[in-house]
Amino acid sequence: MQISQGKSVWGREIEPRTVLYFSLEDTLGRLQERLYRLVDAEEDPERLILQTESNGIGQGLEKQIVSFIHTYPDISLIVIDTLQKVRKTERNGSMYANDYRDIGALKELADKYGICILLVHHLRK
Repeated sequence: MQISQGKSVWGREIEPRTVLYFSLEDTLGRLQERLYRLVDAEEDPERLILQTESNGIGQGLEKQIVSFIHTYPDISLIVIDTLQKVRKTERNGSMYANDYRDIGALKELADKYGICILLVHHLRK
């Protein structure tokens, strides 16, 4: 939210930018409730785009992200919460190889469009 509102992050001043947040373990109602607890009524985070559904990596997620980038050219941050929700369900290959393949596809997008893609990953679930 800080980035979408142009507020300082970790002591650094920033310009407001559009942020796309894939909250794939939540409902829109739950997200809205959490948002209302964080923001005053007059602070509408109009540059924060919330999504509760997405395609998987290699199954349309990349096209979905590119579509958002073309629609909102000032996107600077995309958060995917959680990585496991967009991963392929293939079990062949090592865990490292699967991580490398999945994260590599997202890194390619980040590099091409000069954006940050932040992945949330749980290690104990």
